[in-house]
Amino acid sequence: MKQSKPLPKGAKVAIALVVVITVIAIIAVLAPDSGNAGQREPATDNNGQTISTTTQTPAQAPAEDTIAVNQTIAVNGLSYTATEIKRSKGASLNSPANGNVFIGVKFTVENSTSENKIVPALGLFDTYADNAKYLYSANSLMAFGNPIGGDLAPGKQMVGWHAIEVPSDAKTLTLEFGLLYRDSANNKFVFEIPQG
Repeated sequence: MKQSKPLPKGAKVAIALVVVITVIAIIAVLAPDSGNAGQREPATDNNGQTISTTTQTPAQAPAEDTIAVNQTIAVNGLSYTATEIKRSKGASLNSPANGNVFIGVKFTVENSTSENKIVPALGLFDTYADNAKYLYSANSLMAFGNPIGGDLAPGKQMVGWHAIEVPSDAKTLTLEFGLLYRDSANNKFVFEIPQG
């Protein structure tokens, strides 16, 4: 019986990279095109469902280490500005679990460096609703389309969504930059979740 050789370290990294790229490509293909890039406050999501939106900052001023809608965090030469938060019930093919809702946060990311930068599609944020951690949900991204992530040239901007599925009665959403992306004291966005 012939023993197989273990894969070299570089091959393992290459396989992992191919898997991540494949997942991102599948999401990009399945996510509907919003077709309303010029609108600031859409009344429906990509599937025609009525949604609630807000671009207001919470009534209380954010704590020193938190950032809200229309404020910016600079990380690794990229400026992340959350421009909108909204909720969606999805559609028949991608609806949230009973008692849950999809929440999307729209970001504008600007590369202020002189080199290309990668905006990670997965793992950028640790996501919490009312202090409980929630993991990435492909269905939630399909409700908003145009997920954030990809290569960003110097001096250019990217607009996309970070989306998550949370309980429908959740009040606060916190997006905290993952450990790999923290480089400042201000490392999280805190939002009041729109109700309705």
